[in-house]
Amino acid sequence: MDRRWNRWLFGLLFCGLILWASVAVAEEAPTGEELLRAVDAALIQAEDMTATLELVTTAASGATEERTLSVWQRGAHQRMVKLTAPARLRGVGLLAKSEDQLYVYLPAFGRVRRVAGQQRGEPFLGSNFTQDDFSRTVFSGRFVASLTEDGDEAAVLELRARESDEEAYPRMVMEVRKEDLQLVRLEFFRDGEEEPRRRLTFSEYRTVDGQPVAHQVVAEDLRSGSRSVATLSEVEVNTGLAASLFTRRQLQR
Repeated sequence: MDRRWNRWLFGLLFCGLILWASVAVAEEAPTGEELLRAVDAALIQAEDMTATLELVTTAASGATEERTLSVWQRGAHQRMVKLTAPARLRGVGLLAKSEDQLYVYLPAFGRVRRVAGQQRGEPFLGSNFTQDDFSRTVFSGRFVASLTEDGDEAAVLELRARESDEEAYPRMVMEVRKEDLQLVRLEFFRDGEEEPRRRLTFSEYRTVDGQPVAHQVVAEDLRSGSRSVATLSEVEVNTGLAASLFTRRQLQR
């Protein structure tokens, strides 16, 4: 009887130890890599999305330029952006077919140009947004992350490029909301520099059919003082966009 009792007691204690260990592991904070993958998933919950984007760029001198664009996105990697106003620039477009396939169409030249490597960091439409800003849909494929701050309401990640030679900004600092893992800000650093060159700030979040969407994004050039404000409207999700929309042929139409 004593031997059976000892075995039963040992088994009970062992099961309790395993349960405690599993709870402790479950309560551990996620690593930077895990959190970045979760951010990617939170940013792209809908099957597809369409929106109209009003873009206003203000130079340090105070001069402004206005643009209107249409945006279509399908899944995690496909996005089409087309300029609709002013008339003299109508038809300029950007197509992300996958994470590593980005194309720009300029009607004046009548051809589609592939954009790769650090060229993705070039300004788009004379604004403070880059071609990468308009085409990027996820981060974990090109960047590794470490968790630098873990507050009650927000977390801060430092992102470093997997291939720094391919990135105009090999280091980024990302702040995300803890409640839904949506972006608050992104700061962009040149290789070897301690101060950011650019900043994106995301605000005016509204939930559209279960997908949180920032309806305003501000891009700042922290050296020149110029800024661009992108305001979204007419946002729709899960409308059944076809894969055939995201082709080079459609980019030229």
